[in-house]
Amino acid sequence: MSDLALGLDGDLEVPGRFISGREQVAQRIRLRLGLFRGEYMLDSRKGLDFLRWRQQKVKPLKEILSVVRREVDTIPGVLRTEDPDIVDNGSTIKVSMTVVLPDDDKFRVVIDEFGDGLAAGLNRSGVDPVTTAGSTLPIVIIGVP
Repeated sequence: MSDLALGLDGDLEVPGRFISGREQVAQRIRLRLGLFRGEYMLDSRKGLDFLRWRQQKVKPLKEILSVVRREVDTIPGVLRTEDPDIVDNGSTIKVSMTVVLPDDDKFRVVIDEFGDGLAAGLNRSGVDPVTTAGSTLPIVIIGVP
């Protein structure tokens, strides 16, 4: 089954097209990790708790890594995640992991959660080129500006 392609702003691409495989999984990851806790009106328990994590003086790094990894693991099309890593440099928390697909394909996902400033939405301006088997797949770096 395939999904409709969405642009980085969340709108349908014009002209419309269907996506599958790595591109579909990457889009699903971007959408899932771009959802704030309480933002989804049909289930306020959905989403990541970016705001609470940002407000804590001592960031709960193990919790953040565990929650992000669990979210990615439950996305349809993801077989498992490997090599999870989290780095806190004071103002930015960077989570990264390798996503393994059922056909032995892999790509690396990088998520930045910025700790400074007011939460005005997600920073979807940057992309992290992920190289898999000689091709490049853009994965959006997600964060709170």
